[in-house]
Amino acid sequence: MERWTIRQLLQGYRQKEFSPVEITSAFLDRIEQMNKDYNAFLTVTADHALHQAGIAEQKYVAGGYIGALEGIPLSIKDLIATKGIRTTSGSSIYTEHVPTKNAAVVDLLEREGAVSLGKTNLDEFALGTTGENPFFGTIRNPWNDKYSVGGSSGGSSVAALSHLGLGSIGTDTGGSIRMPSALTGTFGLKPTYGSVSTSGVTAIAWSLDHIGPIANNASDLISLTEALLGKSYQIEEAENDLRGVRIGVPLTYFNEQAEDEVLALYQHALHQMEAAGARLVEVALPLSKRDVDRVFVIEKAEGAYVHRDDMEHSLSQYSDNVKEFLTSSLSISSFMYIEALKRREEIREAVNTALRDVDVLATPTLPMTSVKLGTTEVEIGEKESIFEAMIRYTSIFNMSGHPALSMPGGLNSSGLPFGLQLVGRYHEERRLLQAAAAFEKEYLQDFHKKRESLITV
Repeated sequence: MERWTIRQLLQGYRQKEFSPVEITSAFLDRIEQMNKDYNAFLTVTADHALHQAGIAEQKYVAGGYIGALEGIPLSIKDLIATKGIRTTSGSSIYTEHVPTKNAAVVDLLEREGAVSLGKTNLDEFALGTTGENPFFGTIRNPWNDKYSVGGSSGGSSVAALSHLGLGSIGTDTGGSIRMPSALTGTFGLKPTYGSVSTSGVTAIAWSLDHIGPIANNASDLISLTEALLGKSYQIEEAENDLRGVRIGVPLTYFNEQAEDEVLALYQHALHQMEAAGARLVEVALPLSKRDVDRVFVIEKAEGAYVHRDDMEHSLSQYSDNVKEFLTSSLSISSFMYIEALKRREEIREAVNTALRDVDVLATPTLPMTSVKLGTTEVEIGEKESIFEAMIRYTSIFNMSGHPALSMPGGLNSSGLPFGLQLVGRYHEERRLLQAAAAFEKEYLQDFHKKRESLITV
């Protein structure tokens, strides 16, 4: 199957080279062939997708308004409500739940003409970081099926990686778009907090929750972000250049308590940026591991409130891990919650200050590459839960609300992806996307070839 980008498909539709129904049918065939190996989709909406594709096809024939994603097949994380289509939130409690209205982001996608291929697998209630769901099965990593895809938007990242659509819409409360993007070698963006409505999405922690896209290349990430944010960035090929871009390199925190190989890959990526003309600028960003503890305070306090009715009536239907996470909120005092909120304001200002004289910050997305399935603890300097370790570098920017993007930064010695995280000023997603496209153009062509060799269909 051809590896079209969104831009190429839209151009082909306009020139009548192929039709939305033909392309949608091809992707549905592909999902039928491959989903049994990857378990990326929980629900495939073939009839619905073909109906939407048919509407898009009529628009191209008739002329008139063409949406930014008219006829583009995508998938949607199964935490996001879809009218008339099962939405499980990855939980046994909602196995047969069918919403009566769409989430706001689904309405937006439909207005822009997107075709929904189905709903993607996730960790239970998005409260996990490994893609292992006790009710719907484990999402498999095409790079090595014995290793985790990350979470909680793992199905979305594997769908994007495997060309099961032109991208996917995920959610991110502590890193749930960027973590699986890092571990599967895809591109994932958490936009500025509040820039995409979370109405109709099963909340984890409303003050940390974000919605954003995952794609398998920078071009498609740009197209999806433009549609979600209502922008037209017009990032052209000639602009994909790192010359003169000021890259902020934090002096501390992001180079601490990480795997040696991750730090080496990070330094290599920084040197590549510098060789391409970027200017590396050391910046102070005073953070500590206690800040991750504060993320958990907010997630647990707000999550327990969101789940209060289900915890009262359906507690036995939660997995042990999620039940433990939510019930531990009983130990969180109002003082602890307020202290965490106050620290969040300090983190916002610290990130703003770090970004004042640079265009973007660059960090590793995670302190590790992928771990074997079933891993519950890791020891990088000290023993900690996989949950704590995985969100260490990502959740800081859920606290601050700054836009943050994960992109491939290379492969480790085991042939597993390393994720590079770029962070920008509020509402300056364009800078992140332009830098990601420039780095991809300069250094990721071999990476893409290796990734394509995984996917033979």
